[in-house]
Amino acid sequence: MLKRTARRTSMHARVVTWLVVTSAAVMPALAGAQSVDAELWGTDGNVTAIARLGNTLYIGGAFTAVGPCTGSGIPVSRSSALVLLPYPKVAGRVRVVTCDGAGGWFIGGSFTTVGGEPRHNLAHITVDGRVDRWNPDPDGVAVECLALDGRTLFVGGQFSRVGDDARNAVAAIEVGTGRVERWDAEVVGTRVSALGVHGHEVILGGAFSRVGGQDRSCVAAVDVRTGRVTPCNPQADGWVRAVAVQADGVYLGGNFTRVGGASRAHVAQIDARSGLPTDWDPKVSAPYYPYDDGPYVGSIVLHDSSIFIAGHFSHIGDQDRGGVAEVDAKTGAATAWDAHIGPRYDWIAPYIGALAVSGNAVYLGGGFTSLSGIPRNYAGAVSVLNGQVLRWDPHSNHLVDALAVSGEAVYVGGRFSSMGPWVSRIGLAALDLSTGAALPWNPNPDGLIVHALAAADSTVLAGGDFTVVGGADRSGVAALDPVTGLATSWNPMSNGTVATLALDGATVYVGGGFTSIGGQSRRNLAALDAATGQATSWAPNPDAEVFSVVPRGSVVYAGGLFYHIGNSERHIIASLDRSTGAATDWNPGGEGWVSAIAFGDSVVYAGGTFSTIGGTPRSSLAALDARTGAATDWDPALTPGDVYYPYVYAVATIGNQVFVGGDFGSAGGQPHGGFVALDAKTAFATGWNPDADNAAWSLLPMGDMLYIGGRFGQLGGLPRASLASVQFSKLSAPDAGLPRAGAPVTQIKSIAPKPMHGDATIRFAMYQAAEVRVALYDLQGRLVIELLDRGQLKPG
Repeated sequence: MLKRTARRTSMHARVVTWLVVTSAAVMPALAGAQSVDAELWGTDGNVTAIARLGNTLYIGGAFTAVGPCTGSGIPVSRSSALVLLPYPKVAGRVRVVTCDGAGGWFIGGSFTTVGGEPRHNLAHITVDGRVDRWNPDPDGVAVECLALDGRTLFVGGQFSRVGDDARNAVAAIEVGTGRVERWDAEVVGTRVSALGVHGHEVILGGAFSRVGGQDRSCVAAVDVRTGRVTPCNPQADGWVRAVAVQADGVYLGGNFTRVGGASRAHVAQIDARSGLPTDWDPKVSAPYYPYDDGPYVGSIVLHDSSIFIAGHFSHIGDQDRGGVAEVDAKTGAATAWDAHIGPRYDWIAPYIGALAVSGNAVYLGGGFTSLSGIPRNYAGAVSVLNGQVLRWDPHSNHLVDALAVSGEAVYVGGRFSSMGPWVSRIGLAALDLSTGAALPWNPNPDGLIVHALAAADSTVLAGGDFTVVGGADRSGVAALDPVTGLATSWNPMSNGTVATLALDGATVYVGGGFTSIGGQSRRNLAALDAATGQATSWAPNPDAEVFSVVPRGSVVYAGGLFYHIGNSERHIIASLDRSTGAATDWNPGGEGWVSAIAFGDSVVYAGGTFSTIGGTPRSSLAALDARTGAATDWDPALTPGDVYYPYVYAVATIGNQVFVGGDFGSAGGQPHGGFVALDAKTAFATGWNPDADNAAWSLLPMGDMLYIGGRFGQLGGLPRASLASVQFSKLSAPDAGLPRAGAPVTQIKSIAPKPMHGDATIRFAMYQAAEVRVALYDLQGRLVIELLDRGQLKPG
C-alpha cells in the first residue's frame, strides 16, 4: 500500500488520469498438480449439493439422469451400438461429421478440446482413435458443415478467421497439412450452414447476402478451384440448412418459402446451371407454434430412386410424416415408408437433426423419445425398406445433431454428455467412487430441486423443494438410508424450502424459506434434534431467507437475505451464539445477499451477490476478519459474466487455495467463467485454470480432494457433465498461488477516494519481491506524478 499527498492541481476532479504499476519480476515456473477423475459419472442437469460417506458420493440437484461422461462425439458399432474404443472425448458440441476416406473422421462444431488436446471447433480423428496434429483452428462460434473433395476439405460455419488467414464463414483447407488454401469465396453474411461439391462448383447454403462481390441470397455456386462465384443464382428467401447434389440437379433444404421467384416450402430442386427451381415440390409444412423455429428441412440424402428428407415438420408430399420422410425423386410424393417418430414434446412437430443411410438402415438423430412406439432416446435406426425399428440403440441422454457411417462404425455427435449405460435418477443419486458409476440408491424426490446434502454415520440428510422422497411424505427435509435410499422415521416437516443444512453432532441446522419446522414455529432458520427431528429452543428468527448455515466452535454462521437475526440488526451475514441463538458482536454488514461461507486462517470467506460488506466495497466475494468482521485487503475483484452482477454460489478452501463457484467473468485478475482457484494470501488466480464453461454451484473439499458440482459441460480440458472430482498435490508450494505464464505480476486492488482531490490511497498486490514503479499519467500520456520509482517491494 502507498499513501502520499499529491499536488492538488494534478488531482483535481476534472483531470482524467491513468495509474500505471509495473514490475521487473520474472515469472517463475508453476508448482502443484491437479488430476481430474475421468471415470466419475455426471448428470444431465445442475448439481447443487454434494456429500460423501465412505466410498460413496451423494449428489443432489435438478437432474433426471446420471451416466458416464462420454463427451459429445463417439464412434459406435453399426451392429451393437456399443462404443468403439479407443476414441478421443470431445468437450463441447459436435454439429457435423464426415468420413476422411481412411477410416477416420473430420468433426466440426462448438468445442474446445478433443482427447484433452486444444482443438477449436474443428478436428481430425484418425482411424486408430487418436487426435491428429492437424489443427486449422478456426475462430468464431461454430463449424456447421463439411465437404471433402479429394485433398481439400471445405469448411462452413460462423467464423471470420481460420488460423492466421481471414476467411468469413467458409474456407478450403488442405487435408494433409491443415493449411488454409488461397480459395476464398468472400462471403458477406453470418454463416454458411450447408456445402455440396457439384462437379467444378461448390454449392454454399446458409444465411448470407453476397458472395464474391455478387448479390447471392442464402445460396450460391462458387468455382471449386478459383473461389469465384458462378452465374447460378437461385435466390432463396430464407436460411438454407441443407444441400445435396446429383449429376443433373441440386437439392436445397431450409427455412425458406421461395426459391428463384417460385413458391417452394422448405425444400426445392434447382437446375445446376440456371439455378431455377424445377417442378419437383414436396410441400413441407407443420402447425404454427409461437416459440418454434420451424418448419424446416435440415438434412437431405439421395438414395436410389427416392430421397430421404429430415428436419422439423409434420406434413410432406401430401402425407402426414413427422420429422423424416421418403419422397419420390420424380414426383415429390411421400412413399409408404414411415419411421413413426415419437416427438420429444407432444405439442410441436417431431425434430430430426441428423440423417444417414447405409446398407439396410436409416440412422436418425434428433429430438425424439421413440420410433414406432419403441423407446429410442435421441438416436435410433429403422429399416430402409419399410421403416421398421432396428435394434441399433446407442442410448443418448440428449440431442444428436450429426451422424456418419464408415465401415462398421457410426460416428454420433451432438449435444449429449453421456451415451450408453446412463440411468434415470431424479434429483438425487449415489456414485461409487471406485468405479465412478451409479449405485442402485434412488430416493426419487418430487419437486423442483434438491438444494442441500449432508452425510454422517448411517444417515444422508437432504433439503430442498420436495414433498415426497425415499418412498414417504417428507416436506422440505428428510433423512435417508445411505444404502436403500428409503426415508427414515425422522420427519421435521418443513412448510417451505430448505436451502441449506449442516449436521453437527446431535444437532441439524437448517436454513431456507419456512415458518414452521420440527413441530415448532421457526422462521427461516432452526436447529433440529438429530434423533427426533423436533426443533430445539434455538431460534434466531431471521426476517428473510437463509442460504448458508455453518457451525464453527461456539457460534453458528448464517448468510442470506435477512436484515434482522438473533434479536439484532445484522445485514446478510451474522455470527450466532450456539446456545442462545443471539447475534454476537461480529457484524460485517452488507448490501445484497450471502449464499456461501467458508473459513481460512483468521478469516471468514463470504460469497453471494453484494457490492459492499465489512465496511468496504467488495464485488460478491470477500474475506472478513474473524474477530472484527471488517473486510481484509484480500479482494479478487470479481467482474460480471453473462449477467449484470457477479454471483457466487459456493466457496471452499484447501491448503492455501480458495475455490469459488458462480457466475462471473473474471476473478483474481484473470478471465474465469464459473469456477476459479484463488491464492489465499494475494487473491490472485492461481496457475491452475479449470476452464469450466459454466457455473459451479456446489463445492465439497475433503483432504486433498475437491468435488465440484454445477451446470458445466467441461472442466480441466475434459468433458465433465456437471460433476467433477479433482485431486490436488503440492498445495503448500510457495508458488502455487502464482498466475499462469504471461499473466501480470501486479494487480491494482483499489484507489480511494475517486475522484481524487488531495490525499489518495492506492492498494496493489504482488506475487514476489521485485522492483516496482508506480506512476500517474493523464490521457495524453504526460506524467502527472511519480509515486515510486524502482522501489524494492516484498510479496503481498
